[in-house]
Order: sequence, then structure tokens, then C-alpha cells
Amino acid sequence: MNEQRISTIVIVGGGTAGWLSAAYLNRALGSSVRITVVESASVSRVGVGEATVPTMVSTLAFLGIDERVFMRRCNATFKAAIKYVNWAHGGRGDRADEFYHPFYDRPELLARPFGDMHFPFVGEGFSSADVWAAQGSDRDPRFDRVSSAIPAVSDALAFSPERLPGSQTLQYAYHMDAMLFADMLAEVAQQRGVERRVDHVRGVELDERGFVRSLATESGAALTADLFIDCSGFRGLLINGALQEPFSSDAKYLACDAAVALPAASVPARDGILPYTTATALSAGWSWRVPLFQRFGCGYVYSSDHASPSEAEQELRDLLGPAAGQDAAHLRMRVGRCRRSWVNNCVAIGLSSCFLEPLESTAIFMVEYQLAQLVNLFPSRRFAPARIHRYNETLNDMYDHLRDFIVMHYCTTSRGDTAFWRRIRDDMPIPDSLATILDEYRVGVLPQDRLRFRLFRSRSYTAILSGMGVYPDYGPPILGHAPPAAGDALLADIAKRTAALLASLPAHYDYVRGLHE
Repeated sequence: MNEQRISTIVIVGGGTAGWLSAAYLNRALGSSVRITVVESASVSRVGVGEATVPTMVSTLAFLGIDERVFMRRCNATFKAAIKYVNWAHGGRGDRADEFYHPFYDRPELLARPFGDMHFPFVGEGFSSADVWAAQGSDRDPRFDRVSSAIPAVSDALAFSPERLPGSQTLQYAYHMDAMLFADMLAEVAQQRGVERRVDHVRGVELDERGFVRSLATESGAALTADLFIDCSGFRGLLINGALQEPFSSDAKYLACDAAVALPAASVPARDGILPYTTATALSAGWSWRVPLFQRFGCGYVYSSDHASPSEAEQELRDLLGPAAGQDAAHLRMRVGRCRRSWVNNCVAIGLSSCFLEPLESTAIFMVEYQLAQLVNLFPSRRFAPARIHRYNETLNDMYDHLRDFIVMHYCTTSRGDTAFWRRIRDDMPIPDSLATILDEYRVGVLPQDRLRFRLFRSRSYTAILSGMGVYPDYGPPILGHAPPAAGDALLADIAKRTAALLASLPAHYDYVRGLHE
């Protein structure tokens, strides 16, 4: 059997995707596999402020990277939520147009709403989203604040990931400098035996089966391997170029196809550090604001049909004011996914595989998810088609879930103040799968997919939809037959925890400063 074992891997492209792949696979496979990363010195990288989701905490632990070292090396801060500004109605009217999407802890379930009765095969039970929906016209319109302590903690600029007396650790992720993170991963991977080659891939040779045989480089070297990982970004050098795998665009659902990134100055000692990412809707898209320890990473994701690069940059500078940096990086984006991200002996990971705008900070998560699935379905040199098919099916399913969740932010807006938002509101279709979710939400059926891993679950859907002013007609009817005390106690416990955290948590800036110093 050993003669069928994968013994060599070549990763094309560095950056976050390439070096995270190298470090992850090296950690999983050990010294039994020789891994080489070939990256071109002529391909530029953009050191934008990057936000993650809570899975990164586990990924760092798996890689054996100390969190304190990571925080210092990557100019990092903690992230507990995303704050959305001007998405529902553009800030017009009496109601404030802002809401949070918090990171939720494990589901807080009703404690036996029917007394001692137990129902077999009902899954995970009822959460605060179900209780809130069942309150009907008496419900608080701010579900985000009813269901989590994080909005109040975020308003207070307080945060600590450490366990507090009587409380579990808050869910959190990170804000970080993407370029510094890639550099740290490269250092870690090379210390553990990964080879780095600075060279430019000039051509790809396929064998008679259509497998990648070797890569021709500018230096004249021919790089061979059992398995090739394509981390070449939007170019898709191997997957789309050599293997000619088609890319399926989702531009019909998501209009934004360009971005401009800018650093911005911050004074954390005076202003504190936000423990959340801010997503502010603008005339032709939305801007991100990622608080790093020593600056902000900012940008504008926009539709090139509704703003030119210079117009988008100026609108972003107007938003940031005097804090805006001088050097802007302009990017074009392809939104969608490869029909298959694993073809023969080549796996595309990162932007070469799929891309969704970073509205929910899912870019690095998708790399994490792809690597976890690749390890779970890792091939031998047989490259069994059934394993490859399962990988592609699983990845495409996750991509569709994330796409639908992001489209949901747009299709529920009532804005019509610019041509972009009128197009979003009036002309753009939504996927059938999302239409089904929205129909179910209105009648108290919340997403509770227990058969497949889902990054976003019922409380996340409810936080976004209620923030956009979309409310269910009613909650799960079965809760109308239960004593109301159980649901009231569940929400009261969240309110009690909120008060305790506000009294106990340190200022986010003070805590992060301690880590950096």
C-alpha cells in the first residue's frame, strides 16, 4: 500500500492561502510528505486588514501557534461581531439604521419547555430565535440585543476572551494584517520542513490522463509532484488555465465586482479599539473597517457598473476623512466558484477555487474549510473519483450556503436612493434555495440544518433579517402550547449575563495592549 501513498506536494502561490495550506498540510501529514511552495516575486500582495470567524481560533491551536505570538506578529485585535450601518433604509427615517451580527456561543436551548416531557428525534431544540419569534407583536425589534451580550459589550468597547466567573468564554475571532499573517505562516511552515522556492511558473505539462505532470518555471526547473495545490488567486493558473475547469459566476446574484483598499490612522489610546468589524453601506456597495492594533484596515467593495475606481476611492476617502492613508490598492474580483475545485491531481484552494465578497469575513474560513475537507478525504496516488466527487460536492454545498447568506443582506433592503440600490431592490434575482429560507422564516421555520455543518445557523439568520426590518409572522406554533415562563427565563438569563459581562470585562484596548506589550 505504501507505494500508493502521496509523498510530494507542490503548492503554487504564497499569500495567506498558499502558506496556510502549507502549514496545515505539514501539520496533518508530518515529515512523510515533502511540501514545496513556489511563489513568484513578481506577484504583488495587498496587506489589507482581514477579519476572520471563530474557526480561526481552533485552526491556530491545530497549527501549534500561540495566540499571544499571533496577536503581536499580526497587529491583531479581537472580533466579536460585525456591525452593519445604513443597510436597511440608508439611515433615513426615525429608526437608527444599524444592527449587530454577533458571534453566538453554542445554542442556549429552552430548558424543558414542556416540563418533564422529552421528544425523541427533534434535534437541537428551541433557541432564543424561536422564543423571540413566538413573542409576536410583543417582541423587541432588536433581536441582536435580546439574543446576545455582545452588542452591549461592543458598544462599551469592552472585550476579553478569557473565562469569567460564572460565564463561559465568549465566542471570538480576530482582526489581523493579512500580509503579516502570511509571513508568519511562511516562517512557521519553513521551520517545520516546508521548502520555499521563489520562482515564476511559466507553463504546465499534463500527462496522457490529463493529470498535472510538472510545472515549467522561469529558472528552468521542472517541478514534479504527486499532488498539486493551486493557490494562484483569481488567475486559477492550474485549475482554470491548464485543466480548463470552468468558473461559474454568481454575478447575477451579487453585483459587487471591484474593491479599493486603504489604511487609515487610529489613536487607540484615546478612542479605544472596536471589538467588531464595521460594514457601512455606501452609494455603490459597502465599506469595511477592520480595527488593527496600530491602524484601521479599510476598503470599499463596489459595483463597477455604478462607480469608477476613482469615484469609489474618493467616496471611501470622504468617509474616512483625514485619517485616510495615501496609497490605495484597487482590485477586480470574480464572484463565484469553479464547477469543481478538485480535478484529477490538482486541488484549487482560496481565490482560485471560489470567492464571495468579504461581507461576513468568510474568505479565510473557506481556506480553512477546504483544507479540513482535503485532509478528511486525502487521496492516495489512485485519486479515487468517489473521494474527489465527495470533496467537490461538500465544498459546493458550503459555498452555496455562504452565498445565500450574503445575498440575504442585499435582497432584504428597502433602499432605493441610488442606482445601485434600486438595481439590488428591483432587478436582481435571488437563489431558489434562499427564497425557500425566507418563506420558511416568516412562518417560524428557522434554519436548523443538523445533517451538514453550517457556519451560520438560526440566530445568525434572525439577527440579519430582523436588523433589516424583516420579521417573522409568527414563531414555532408548538411554543404557543408551552408555558411562557421557560422562554421568558431563557431571555432573562441572557440579559443577566449581559449585565455581568459589562460589569466585569476590561476595555478591549487595555486587554489587547497587554498582549502586545
